[in-house]
Amino acid sequence: MIKTALIVEDCPLTIEMTRFCLQKLGITKILTVNDHVSFEVLMAKNVVPDLVITDWHIGSELSGGDVISKMSKYKVPIAVLSSQDRIINYNQSFQYPWFKKPLNFADFKNWLQVINV
Repeated sequence: MIKTALIVEDCPLTIEMTRFCLQKLGITKILTVNDHVSFEVLMAKNVVPDLVITDWHIGSELSGGDVISKMSKYKVPIAVLSSQDRIINYNQSFQYPWFKKPLNFADFKNWLQVINV
C-alpha cells in the first residue's frame, strides 16, 4: 500500500496538479523536491517513499535519469511525468512508466492500481 509519495519536479503548477491527483487516490503524505540540492538533502536523510514521480528535465544539475538511478536501488515504483515523448534509447536497466504532461488521471490511476495490489 502506498503511504508516502515523492514528487521530483521543478514546475510548481505540475507539483500541485500531481499532488491533487495523489490525494484523490488516497495518498496524503506527499514529499516534493524541485532541484538537485533538495533531492540530495532528502537522499542524505535516507528517506524512502513508497512511490516516486519524477520530471525528466528538472534542472541543469538533476534529471529524471539521475532520480531513477538513485531511487531504483530501493525497489520502489517510479514513474516519469514529462512534457516530452518517452526516451526510448536511454540507458536504464530499471523499467518505468512514462506519462505525458498534463497527467491523464485515468491512466495514472490504472497504473497505481496495478502496482498497489
